[in-house]
Amino acid sequence: MFEDLSKSIKALLYDRATSPFYSTFITSWIVWNWKILYLTFIVDPTLTGNKIDFIQSHYVDWFVNLWWPLLTTAFIIIVMPLFTIASKWIAAQYDRLKRWLIDPLERQQLLSLEESIALRQEVEQEKAKFNDLITKKDRELNEFRTLTGGIR
Repeated sequence: MFEDLSKSIKALLYDRATSPFYSTFITSWIVWNWKILYLTFIVDPTLTGNKIDFIQSHYVDWFVNLWWPLLTTAFIIIVMPLFTIASKWIAAQYDRLKRWLIDPLERQQLLSLEESIALRQEVEQEKAKFNDLITKKDRELNEFRTLTGGIR
């Protein structure tokens, strides 16, 4: 019985710890109600008297303590992803426009003399490599044919 209760509590805590709602709500609550935490943990009680009474009389407000954090959480969870999607869509449109405008210009751009010479040398080197490979394969094929007695 205690083992099942322990597993249930662990599952509940794991769900709460990994849920974006709870972590966002807690962060939002801390941002909206930082004065309560400040008074509770940092301020000396001699300055305010009874901390609980002071907090209840000055900082307990349903709108600030609950509704603003909930609205902020909803905004962060619902609206912020829409901004992300919109920005990615705008970036994709920009890339598409850039390809449509710039790629044809780049294809028409002439090579400099140095670039042309380097490209020609690279092509010649690739041709030489290819011819060497062909020669090597022809030699291996002829050796294979002589070893096998010309069987095809």
